[in-house]
Amino acid sequence: PSAPFTARVPPGVIRFGADGGLYVGLGSRSMDADTLSASPDGGRILRLLPDGRTPRDNPRSSPVYSSGHRDPSGFVWLAVGAFMEVESGLDADEINTVRAGANYGWPTVNRRARLSDGSAPTLSLPAGTLPSGMTAVNDPRSPFDGDLIVSSLGVHDLLRIGITPDGRLDGAEPVRLLQRRFGAI
Repeated sequence: PSAPFTARVPPGVIRFGADGGLYVGLGSRSMDADTLSASPDGGRILRLLPDGRTPRDNPRSSPVYSSGHRDPSGFVWLAVGAFMEVESGLDADEINTVRAGANYGWPTVNRRARLSDGSAPTLSLPAGTLPSGMTAVNDPRSPFDGDLIVSSLGVHDLLRIGITPDGRLDGAEPVRLLQRRFGAI
């Protein structure tokens, strides 16, 4: 039997990574931790070969590359090799530097708290961001070269996040680029 239709569609993202693997971000399909038991497959990033098989070097010989993601909506691989992911949370939207086998805490941890064995977010985004995607600028002629750009439904803007040449955040607050001129992006 099919599940009843709900207005909430879980976000997700599919991208080929710098290693040629197919990365699939599965939204948690839950509004809170109490409903996760009905949808145990969500909140994960899968890594597959282009033909659908599981890569031999995946953690635990499983398609699951990392877990504990609420609702992934964008993937980026920086020139220095870091794999970054942006996701929506209940109390905070965040950018994570994704590592194979890591657990980012959802649903056990939210409200900016973290498990002792969980991975802390690389950056908590401004309240109400509701990210819809993310890209990295790779153009030496651009003043944004090397930076992350996060599109937002919630703050109706593009957020510019500075990245240092070695792949770390530059420490500055995200800069709003469009000043809410165009609505949800």
